[in-house]
Amino acid sequence: MTMPKLRGASWGPFLAAAALAAGCTPAKSAADVERIGSTKAFGNATYYVSVNDSPDLKKKIDDSCAQKHAEDPNARAGCVQTAMKVSAGEGMRFVKGADGRWAWLNFGTDANGKELVYNNITFNLVPDADPGKLTARPVGADRGLRAAAALPTEIVFDLPDEWTVLLFDTNSGAKVVYKRKPPE
Repeated sequence: MTMPKLRGASWGPFLAAAALAAGCTPAKSAADVERIGSTKAFGNATYYVSVNDSPDLKKKIDDSCAQKHAEDPNARAGCVQTAMKVSAGEGMRFVKGADGRWAWLNFGTDANGKELVYNNITFNLVPDADPGKLTARPVGADRGLRAAAALPTEIVFDLPDEWTVLLFDTNSGAKVVYKRKPPE
């Protein structure tokens, strides 16, 4: 399976992809996404990091904690547990604004469980011939708490199925798997 590719600027902590899926096959065009986006399920779709399905991320966590706590196995285990818990609480969702444009929200939580939006990026959809991919063009600036200074000209989303989004964290070099949480 191919990983999402960025075209344009390099961008630090910002995750390099997201996906649109809501109980249907991946969209092939902007018109298809518009049709999918009008459903209630899509607007409520939230995807969370699946640490167990992300071996690259798991290895990065293990390596980082091993380096920080090389002499103390208990501290190392605590570090891994905390990092995995924090990662599992991070997610993304797609929302359609009042102006009709789509935005991708990347979020985590603070110590009290309050959601913090790290990235909030409006995008236009670009038709893509591959049904397992979706291409988006960011519009304007990132309005999140950890706003990326420079956005790429295009983001190619990898959509293996309607419940999964594969992301490539350009900061850590880890492939991250997000799984869709069904609407409540």
